[in-house]
Amino acid sequence: MVNNTSLKHILSLELSTGKKTFLLEKNIHSLGRSSSNSIIINHRVTSRHHGSIIKVIYQDEKEDKFDIAFWILDGDFKGNKSRNGLFVNTKKVDIYKLSPGDIIILGGIEIKGKYDILNIDSKEFLSVIHKENPQNVTSFITTEKEIFHSDMLTENSEDSDYQELKHIETENNYCTDSIAELIEGIIFIDIHTSKIIDCNQSFIKMLDYEKKEDIIKLSLENIFTIDKEILEDDIKLLISDKYESVLRHSAIKQKENEFLPVQVKVRAVSQGERNLICISILDIAEERKLEELLRYRSYHDLITNLPNYKLFKEHLFSVLANYHSNEEGNIALVLVKINEWKEIGYNYNYEVAELILKKVSKKFKKLISAQDILYHWRDDEFAFLLAQNTVEYLDKIKYEILQIAQQPFLVQEEEIQISFSIGNASYPADGNYDEILLQNADRTLVENYYEYIKNK
Repeated sequence: MVNNTSLKHILSLELSTGKKTFLLEKNIHSLGRSSSNSIIINHRVTSRHHGSIIKVIYQDEKEDKFDIAFWILDGDFKGNKSRNGLFVNTKKVDIYKLSPGDIIILGGIEIKGKYDILNIDSKEFLSVIHKENPQNVTSFITTEKEIFHSDMLTENSEDSDYQELKHIETENNYCTDSIAELIEGIIFIDIHTSKIIDCNQSFIKMLDYEKKEDIIKLSLENIFTIDKEILEDDIKLLISDKYESVLRHSAIKQKENEFLPVQVKVRAVSQGERNLICISILDIAEERKLEELLRYRSYHDLITNLPNYKLFKEHLFSVLANYHSNEEGNIALVLVKINEWKEIGYNYNYEVAELILKKVSKKFKKLISAQDILYHWRDDEFAFLLAQNTVEYLDKIKYEILQIAQQPFLVQEEEIQISFSIGNASYPADGNYDEILLQNADRTLVENYYEYIKNK
């Protein structure tokens, strides 16, 4: 048994504004412009859901060890491809098994990434150590204890019938009733022809069919439409007897062409002298919805439902990279502070404060165009990211912000008067990078706020 927790899978993205490195630990990392992605790349050449990185765990339970590899998929797990394509090592791909040192291009050369494995003890990359033959290093080995600390399993995994399957001595029995009761869905495949030869009732229901015969008529490609190449690779490795099972997330195609998020476990089994591939399938649609909800909440303010400071930083970094590659591009950053926020907190309860924030955000949203973005990034501060960086447009937005404060806000039958301090900075005149732009905008905001305090 090998315990090598010092090896970490990483994805480094290079933009014109700088470099960002992401640790690949989740079962699926989605990439694209949408804030629902786990890795947000807000660039004009990327699609809303441009690609997905899939974690595959190869299990050798006899020696209590696991190998891990990552595949990259063009598009999302609903069958939608990206607009400008996915390239690995200059070749356009739909799906690809990554090796250390692989260069990934998402839609255009402006968005370039590199997959690698880092030894955090020696500070060395495996792509450098194995430069002559990187294909030899596609995974690392770790212990079962460490793997089960990841988000691979559902929240109730300890009690899950699906996980209990590995403890069942009758696992190799051919589609018995006991297995059917324990598994959400199960299918058996002929190891030589790759044809479906049997399945249980739960799997039939998963695909929204009525009879077993309907399933047996289908090919694996009909069901695993999105990642059939991964399944084919899984089966080859199991036939070679290198591993006992393979575990990963996937999506299966239902009768009405909808895709159901699932967790699959693929293993080789025997029925007498007949060798089969058994695929156990767990419906994780609710788990996926929960993950998306948690991700949304981490990027949005729960009071105003606006993007928060975390998402603002992601957007600003990516948007500046977009404009760096387009000499005609310009943007403006406007920060707005509610001057009376401390007094509101002192004189009123939290419900009043929340209602004021909601009313302010609602009025602010009416000021901007579809290309602009409004953020609530601190308790008393909002940020505008304006795509139209002209003096006239910037002055118009600032004037309209101040006009909102001319009338008191009616909250719980009481009129509350507030005012705003404003700071702004423009790209490229006030800074070429996100931190510089933020510093200049914040500096003018603080100056104007101190002027308000002075004249109060």
